[in-house]
Amino acid sequence: MIDLSLENGKLVVLVGHVGLAPRQQSQLVYWGFSHEPTQDRFSCEPREPLATAAKVLAYFFKSSIPCRLTGSLQTMWEAREEAQKILLAARHNGARLKDGQLDIDGAREFCTFLSRRVSRPLKDHQLKAALHLLVPFPVEQLRVVSIVI
Repeated sequence: MIDLSLENGKLVVLVGHVGLAPRQQSQLVYWGFSHEPTQDRFSCEPREPLATAAKVLAYFFKSSIPCRLTGSLQTMWEAREEAQKILLAARHNGARLKDGQLDIDGAREFCTFLSRRVSRPLKDHQLKAALHLLVPFPVEQLRVVSIVI
């Protein structure tokens, strides 16, 4: 089994006894990896380690090469997956809200996401554009929801 790990900012593909075909080695080199023959591994310093790891994982999966994430890379991957789940849930709530199918608790959850999980503060027009979706609710409920923000 091939291990993918992150060591001092370097993404490392530890080949071990499995070995890679020349075309698979060439693919890793194309993505910026350099071969370290004494340790039987490939390494690179990508700007986005998780994006590169995702490419490598997908390639190995498609090539039926068993591999796994180890160490801090596994932790980062799990945090990324959790963030993606939260984003998908917020997008789903936003879509339901836009269709007028969401209750007031779902609206609060959507507003909480906007205020706490968006990486930068929203500009006034962006916040208003997101909040205009709350119009199906009575004004008194709208005020309660807007306090969350």
